[in-house]
Amino acid sequence: MLSPTTETHDRIRKWREYQEIASLQHFVLIAQSERRIEVYTLDRNGWQLAVVEPPEDAIVLKAIGAKLSLEAIYQRSGR
Repeated sequence: MLSPTTETHDRIRKWREYQEIASLQHFVLIAQSERRIEVYTLDRNGWQLAVVEPPEDAIVLKAIGAKLSLEAIYQRSGR
């Protein structure tokens, strides 16, 4: 989850480093302060961004065949 103190680091430095991983197909940023998830997915056109927030109820990570509900992701945080 993105914390206010590490968000800039995660969005810029880590993202640049992760893009160098040849096998990486999804990069997910989960907001702490609100129910909002950013899912970057690599396809033949490059990295595509999908913002997931209510009323959407899940994120889909096709590369690993996963569908994760926002409820399950945020359940432990109390958001």
